[in-house]
Amino acid sequence: MTHQLPQEEAPLPPFAPLRRRCAAGLVDLVPSAVLIVPLSLVAGGWGFVLGMLLACAYFAVLEAHDGRSLGKRALGLRVLQLDGSPCTRLGAVLRNVFRIIDAFPGFYAVALVSLAGSPRKQRIGDQAAGTSVFLDPAARAGRSRA
Repeated sequence: MTHQLPQEEAPLPPFAPLRRRCAAGLVDLVPSAVLIVPLSLVAGGWGFVLGMLLACAYFAVLEAHDGRSLGKRALGLRVLQLDGSPCTRLGAVLRNVFRIIDAFPGFYAVALVSLAGSPRKQRIGDQAAGTSVFLDPAARAGRSRA
């Protein structure tokens, strides 16, 4: 009979710094604007609502796939569950449904307040989904090899 030692869990990567997270958000404004602005111009308020829904779906699909939007990929960030596991589909959908609240009043003031007051660097959507944004371990490993 062999005894196996318990496997040590890999340490969590560091939470994303607010500055880098905001920079990723600025990059992500481009695809959001591509979805929202034309629909708003064509269909007014309903176009804006449809554009917001499409933008939230866009982010949810990317984050459910590998935890990275274009901005997060560019800045070496990744959405993970709080235990360090990949972002689940449900987690990706929840965190993005709450984006509408986090974005209030249009420049993510609610998100900034919740991030500043959260020890896990979570906006309201992250709190609902059990996620946060971390420095991407894969991006960090690639940089250390270079």
